[in-house]
Amino acid sequence: MAALNREAAALMVRHGAHACTDVTGFGLAGHLVAMARGSGVLAEVDLSATPVFAAAAEGLAHGVYGGGVDRNQAYAMARVLLDDDADPAQAAILYDPQTSGGLLVALPPEAAACFVDDLQGRGNEAVAIIGRILENPEPESDMVVRVINARLQRLIGRRAVISPGAPASRESTTETGPVSFDTFSCCDHPPEVHEGIDQNQNHSQPAAETAAVNEDTSMDTPQQDALALFGDFMKAANAPGRIDGRQKKLMAIALSIAHHCRPCLKIHLKSAMQLGIPAEEIDEAAQLAIAFGGCTAMMFYKEVRQEAGL
Repeated sequence: MAALNREAAALMVRHGAHACTDVTGFGLAGHLVAMARGSGVLAEVDLSATPVFAAAAEGLAHGVYGGGVDRNQAYAMARVLLDDDADPAQAAILYDPQTSGGLLVALPPEAAACFVDDLQGRGNEAVAIIGRILENPEPESDMVVRVINARLQRLIGRRAVISPGAPASRESTTETGPVSFDTFSCCDHPPEVHEGIDQNQNHSQPAAETAAVNEDTSMDTPQQDALALFGDFMKAANAPGRIDGRQKKLMAIALSIAHHCRPCLKIHLKSAMQLGIPAEEIDEAAQLAIAFGGCTAMMFYKEVRQEAGL
């Protein structure tokens, strides 16, 4: 936002650029995917050589990033291959949307270094060769971007200090003691109304309305019957069957992460520990959900995992 792309645009033409886009709403990965798909090539990105604001790296380290990251990742991640040892949390910067980003320029290899030198000589610090364009060995494949050295190392500016407050305490509804496979559901009980306060709306009700509500909730209604049947269904679905209880517990953890259900995840994590399921197996189930859910699923799991004491 603080500088124009005019100078870079003029220089890239002088150095023989044959493709260019500005990195904006779809992030670096999204725009590079579009370029590579349109040209039928494979783009290799060296994340360690990619200039990143130091403050942004600090934000990623604390799980602080824009909401557009998740949407951009959902769009592009199927076409982006990370190194096996890549840190998904740091690679999230590839999907960060920009309001007014820099230019992503494709140049002949022999001209790229001169282009960078020219820009740096004019005071542009955040410019670098971040990868190369290769022939795609599998042109029919959806994979068009490969990320290597997926660690942020080229940081621009000073690193901000972020001290997030401790997460709000959330009491678990699970009971201590022996774990029963028929008490896994966090949906067993509908919301209740007490002392004139609607717990869902958080505001007082007139006494007459309160009395009416209390009278209604003491009677059997089709809605209450349906809720009771749903509770029975939840217990039956979680109970051991052709799939044993241990495997269902790991499945429930993965599904809780995928759906971002905090009370569900806390209940299932704690009962998994009580069942003696090793943390390594729990993490492996979580990783499957994270593979589908992306960055926000990973941050969500880390937070609830810490709260659960795992």
